[in-house]
Amino acid sequence: MANTALLIAVIYALIHLAFGLSQLYQRKLPRRNTMVFITGCFSIILSANFIDQRIVMILFILLGFIMIQSGIYLNANFNQRTISPLGQLLPLLLLILILSGIAFSRPL
Repeated sequence: MANTALLIAVIYALIHLAFGLSQLYQRKLPRRNTMVFITGCFSIILSANFIDQRIVMILFILLGFIMIQSGIYLNANFNQRTISPLGQLLPLLLLILILSGIAFSRPL
C-alpha cells in the first residue's frame, strides 16, 4: 500500500512539474510563483528516496503538497482569479489518501 501511495504522489508531482516547467518556459507567471510550484514537485519526488524512513517521507510529501497548493494560490492571485473550493478540496483528499496509505501500511 505504501508503494502504491508513493507512486500516486510521484505521478501527481510529475504532472505538476511538467506544468510548472512549461509555465517557466512561457514566462506568463512570475518566476517566484513558478519556483515555489516546481520546488514542491521536487520535494514530493525526492520523498521516494526516504522510503525506509516513513516520517521523513511523509514530511517531504506534506511539504511538497503545501508548496504546490501555495504556488497555485499565488498564480490565481496574480491572474486575479478566484480559487474554487473544489479545486482545493480534491488535492487535500488526495493528500489524505496518500498519507494514510503510507502511514498505516505494514513496515517495509
